[in-house]
Amino acid sequence: MTTGGGTLVIRSHYPDQTAAVRGWMLSHAAADPVPVPDLESLAASAPIVAGPRLT
Repeated sequence: MTTGGGTLVIRSHYPDQTAAVRGWMLSHAAADPVPVPDLESLAASAPIVAGPRLT
């Protein structure tokens, strides 16, 4: 990503019928985890899992 930024949210579904939500704020220099309170509205009953810092 060379300009701007955005948000990446991933909802993972697992074979045991569970799900998890992770998110990152993207920029040209980094991908930082989205704070848990900001993910709550996107979770829709899936547990929120803190995302690792992406490099």
